[in-house]
Amino acid sequence: MQNGWFIHDGIQVKQEMTYPPDHPEHPGEPKGVKAILTECGLYEHQCSKCKSKCEADATHCCNKCILELQPNFQEQHSLIQEVIEGASHLCIFLG
Repeated sequence: MQNGWFIHDGIQVKQEMTYPPDHPEHPGEPKGVKAILTECGLYEHQCSKCKSKCEADATHCCNKCILELQPNFQEQHSLIQEVIEGASHLCIFLG
């Protein structure tokens, strides 16, 4: 996964998706949903309404949904697509 970004006070802020190598508890490890949303001020402490799948038109029902709706996460490509395109090939998903 590539690093992301979020908007804070109208300014785009870069966001690392892994903890730094000198982090006391999780050096070099990927951040979880809670850490990512907390950094951008979007984490909902009492947010657990969805048990398995969000409603089709949901926008703020659970932290997973909140994260999925962020523009930087919508811009992310899947790992397989990144690997294929990184090898100078065209990746087309048929539906």
